[in-house]
Amino acid sequence: MLFRNLFQKQFQIENGVLVKYTGKPDDAEAVIPDGVTGIGSFAFQKCRSLRRVIIPESVSEIGRYAFSECSSLREIVIPKKVRQIQKYAFEGCEQLSAVTLPDGLRAIGKNAFDNCAALRTIRLPDSLEIIEDGAFERCKNLTEIHIPAGITVLEKSLFYACQNL
Repeated sequence: MLFRNLFQKQFQIENGVLVKYTGKPDDAEAVIPDGVTGIGSFAFQKCRSLRRVIIPESVSEIGRYAFSECSSLREIVIPKKVRQIQKYAFEGCEQLSAVTLPDGLRAIGKNAFDNCAALRTIRLPDSLEIIEDGAFERCKNLTEIHIPAGITVLEKSLFYACQNL
């Protein structure tokens, strides 16, 4: 019962989808409860003190702008069930330096990792088929990325202003 009350105070969850993070403004970590199936659009937007978010394997969807402008976020592990990362999901996460993408991921949305300045390398899974416009734009410290052979759609400006590639 204590955990349930704690989660209710930190998250607004509707029909299994985390629609809003309601934790304290200075929280450094958020642990999303198991059973959540999606992270809604704008759910964590501008949570600038968050350094770490633990996403359970039950999550299969990450919405638009879900973590945008979480400027202190350092690492993220995308669960195995996620097939698409929506547009601007991690845009402006300037301290994000480690991203783990699952096998099975099929699409990375427009500007999904735009301005993730600390990101140096990223391994794209072989299952990936679509990388939308500007997905890694302004990742100025990105030095290495492997594009899988199965990509069918590579849109424009993917690596715009990635001066170290």
